[in-house]
Amino acid sequence: MKAKRKKKKKSWFKSQISKVQILPWYWKLVSSMVIFFLVGTTGTQMFTAADDVMMVFGFVLLIVGLWFLIQMWFPAND
Repeated sequence: MKAKRKKKKKSWFKSQISKVQILPWYWKLVSSMVIFFLVGTTGTQMFTAADDVMMVFGFVLLIVGLWFLIQMWFPAND
């Protein structure tokens, strides 16, 4: 008897990333510009804040925004 393999459920976040990856290049370009300026300005303002907690949140926001931009331009997996 073969052991049954459990089917892994794909996470909601990964499915959203794959939906963004299949967008045409011009929508990727527009969304990249919007994300770059919104996340960049917000993250930079938070990173230069006087409060240490806001500084950490700003740094994390910049990292997550950059990671998302890189993931968006990777080719979609089937």
